[in-house]
Amino acid sequence: ELKELEDVILGAEDKLSVLEYELFAALREKVSGEVARIQKTAKAVAKLDVLSSLAYVAEQNHYCRPKLNHHRHQRRPSPGSGKNDSKRHVYQKRHLFKQR
Repeated sequence: ELKELEDVILGAEDKLSVLEYELFAALREKVSGEVARIQKTAKAVAKLDVLSSLAYVAEQNHYCRPKLNHHRHQRRPSPGSGKNDSKRHVYQKRHLFKQR
């Protein structure tokens, strides 16, 4: 009677192993058809992770976006040209490495 029970248990374990492999193979096949989509999603999540980390550091260190003030001035025209050039001035700037 114990021998029969052992055979039943071993047979069930073998069936379980086969079933697990079949499920794994089916899952692997389904995932392989979605590789491009999974990679695109992973890239978006990675980008979001980087941006959220930068935002966190900026918030913790009170970084701010610099304000740009555009001034137009006349540059020395090259012969035949009379175009204006744009010069930008940055206010309320903070430099990460110069502050440490």
